[in-house]
Amino acid sequence: MYFGLSFSKVGCDFRPLLIPIFTKRIANDFKSMVSEATSNFEKNIEKFTLINKNHPNVPWKAKIEDPLQPPDSLLEFYPLAEYLNNILTAYNKLRLCSPISLIDDVTNILQESLLSISKSILDLYSQEQQALTSGAKDAFTRLCMAFADDLIPHSQRCLHIIYPPTNTASYLGINLQILQIEGISFLNKEFIIAPIKHLLPSKVELIIDMDSKNDKENSEKEENEIISNDGKIVTADTSLESFNNSINKENIVENYDIIQHDEENLQ
Repeated sequence: MYFGLSFSKVGCDFRPLLIPIFTKRIANDFKSMVSEATSNFEKNIEKFTLINKNHPNVPWKAKIEDPLQPPDSLLEFYPLAEYLNNILTAYNKLRLCSPISLIDDVTNILQESLLSISKSILDLYSQEQQALTSGAKDAFTRLCMAFADDLIPHSQRCLHIIYPPTNTASYLGINLQILQIEGISFLNKEFIIAPIKHLLPSKVELIIDMDSKNDKENSEKEENEIISNDGKIVTADTSLESFNNSINKENIVENYDIIQHDEENLQ
C-alpha cells in the first residue's frame, strides 16, 4: 500500500486493483471453512442416533448473561455443537479483516450452509421416524428447537458483531428497516427452517383485539359518568366527592345555627 501511495505521486496508483484480489481471497477462505463445517455436520449426523436418548442434565433454555456465549442446549447434540464451533472459528478468522463489500457474500454463504443443516436434520427424521420411541421423538423435537431457536439466532448475533447493522446502514446511507428488508447482514430464518418447519412445535401467540378492548373501556367510562344538575358530565368519583362536600357544608351551617340560637337564649 505504501508502494502504491508512492506511485500515486506520478499518477500510477494501483492500490484499487489490489482490493478485488484480497476480497476474493477472504471470501474463498470463509466459504471453504463454512463448507468444511457443513460437510463435517453431515457426516456426524449420519452416525447420530436419537434412540434411547434421555433428557440430559444440561440446563435447557438457561438464562445467559453474555449474549456471545454459545447456548448450553447445543451440548446435548454434539453435531450441532461441533458445527457451531467450526462456524465460530470461521467468524474469528473473518473478523481480522472483514471488508464491507463481502457482507452479502458472507450472509449468503452462511445462509446456504444453515439450509443444508436443516435438510440434513430432515433426512435424519426420514431415516429414523419408523423406529422413534416417545423419548426419541422428544429428543428430536429438542434437536429441532436447538437448531431453530438457539443456533440460528446465535449465528446472527455473531454476524452482527463483525458487521454491526448501525455501521452498515450508515455506510450505505439507508436506515435499519431497509437494511433488514433487503436482508443485508440479516439471515432469513423462515427460509432456513422451511424444510423442518412442520416438525417444530407450534407456538401460540397472544392476539389482543384492540377494538373490543376499546369498546370495553368506553362502556366502563360511560357507566362511571353521570350528568349533574347543570348538564355537565362528571365521573362518579367526582360526583361523590361533591356530594360529600355539600353534606359537610350543610352540617356546618346547621351546627352554626344551633350554636347561635343557644347563645341568644343565654342572653
